[in-house]
Amino acid sequence: MAGAGVARDVVLPEPPRDRDGERPLAQVHHSERAFDDLVPTGALNERLQTLVEE
Repeated sequence: MAGAGVARDVVLPEPPRDRDGERPLAQVHHSERAFDDLVPTGALNERLQTLVEE
């Protein structure tokens, strides 16, 4: 099954189901973290760059 993260304010239709209609063919969940939480920016990025240079 494939998974995907979707913003909480996005409303999606139910995913398609297999031929018997018992199992969904996709799984959709709301991400717990934003992209900005995963990518260092600003002061943290500068501190990490300094560590790399040392």
